[in-house]
Amino acid sequence: MNKANELNEEYEKELYDYLVTYIEQHHYGPTIREIAANTSKSSFSTVKRYLDKLKQTGKIDYNCDESRTITLLTHDYFIRRKDDLRMERTTGMAAGM
Repeated sequence: MNKANELNEEYEKELYDYLVTYIEQHHYGPTIREIAANTSKSSFSTVKRYLDKLKQTGKIDYNCDESRTITLLTHDYFIRRKDDLRMERTTGMAAGM
């Protein structure tokens, strides 16, 4: 593997880890501006390119026309949240009550 690929994979992991932490703390996704300010890539276009890559690989989903729409598709937080929402729909009660 060449150095550029290693750096790309390194940032992809950094970005995904940041998204996981942010979403677990706030229960909604960060803005591209927040991502750029809190990761090693400060260019909005670079951050967007990596978000697109994570979306293409099925790790996240988001609507690029709206703010704070990033959701995790492959992390335990997403799985738990999806199960909680399913329980609310079927029982009418929030999970954990």
